[in-house]
Amino acid sequence: MRAYQQIPLGGKTGPYDCTAWSAAILVDAHTRGAIKLRGQDIRKATDEPVPSSGSPGLNLPQVDAAVLELSGNKVDLDTRVSGSEILTREQARARAADGRWFGIQLIRGVLIDRGVISGGFRGPHCITGHMRMSDKVAILGDPLVPKYLPSAWDALFDAAEAFADGRLLTQWTRDITPDYRVRIVPSLDGATVKAFYRYRVDASGRITSRALDHTSGIVRRCSPPRYRSAAQGKPAIWSRQLVTITEGRRSGWIVDAQFAKEIST
Repeated sequence: MRAYQQIPLGGKTGPYDCTAWSAAILVDAHTRGAIKLRGQDIRKATDEPVPSSGSPGLNLPQVDAAVLELSGNKVDLDTRVSGSEILTREQARARAADGRWFGIQLIRGVLIDRGVISGGFRGPHCITGHMRMSDKVAILGDPLVPKYLPSAWDALFDAAEAFADGRLLTQWTRDITPDYRVRIVPSLDGATVKAFYRYRVDASGRITSRALDHTSGIVRRCSPPRYRSAAQGKPAIWSRQLVTITEGRRSGWIVDAQFAKEIST
């Protein structure tokens, strides 16, 4: 956590700005540092610049609107706080596994009791999270703590559900990495198999060989297309866009990108 991502001591709004500061962290993550906002500025840009005595904390839609304005419509966070838009635990983890960062409102004391955070404020709070891909652990960014904290997903979700009567109130960076799916199926009437080439590449990413294969049908997620040139001494016509299948028993197979299409979910 950087110093500019921490709630400063003092100030009239500081104790109530955790949601604004968490949104600022999401903006930084979403734009990879290209846009940096301060929590104070997000607070001032909301429809509640001065904390309400009855409900001084901001909600996620308020900071969403402020971020959109301050970023010149460049950052539109995906806010999930009502009705069918609210995510289940499984849906939230799937989005985190896709690389997205999130803000989540919770009861901080639950994380303290579960050993995730060492003491301090125990009330309603907002923090950020993302998934560490090496071990799929939740990594939390608390604007009250100057370092990122690993957490079990259940501890995080328990804290969030304690805040919102069993619901997860979340806010996400948008999916900026397209998802693709390979679809290799028989296309002619009466056909039962489809012929296609499987490719191999060396450590430099150059195509070293290809082999003809057949399938009765493959529909699996894959990597985005990437151009691969033929290795030295191989036919130049081998150079092409390829994708790598990333799920199922054929995970790791490399095939022509003509079989891959971008998907929306």
